[in-house]
Amino acid sequence: LIRTMGGLSEGVGFAGDTCGALTGGCCLLSYFAGKGEPDELEHPEFRAMTSELIEWFKGYTAEYGGHTCERILQGDRRNRIQRCPVLIQAVFEKCIELLNGRELL
Repeated sequence: LIRTMGGLSEGVGFAGDTCGALTGGCCLLSYFAGKGEPDELEHPEFRAMTSELIEWFKGYTAEYGGHTCERILQGDRRNRIQRCPVLIQAVFEKCIELLNGRELL
């Protein structure tokens, strides 16, 4: 699982696209609320939680001009050292809030 998540780094496959913190957060929500078995249904609030996370993230990263890695880093890879850990922590905390709010943790 950890190795798999590495593909989200630096904007989905290192392409500068959607921030890996956001896509990783969606994966975390899916781990707890998504469909896991062929005969299993996703939690009824799964898609709402994912949408809420995405909208929150867009607002959270608005100061950078967007939610892509390219926008967040603003052409300077050194911004990765300061911004990425903060974003990852904020997304994790938001996911925990969303999951706790639906009593999934």
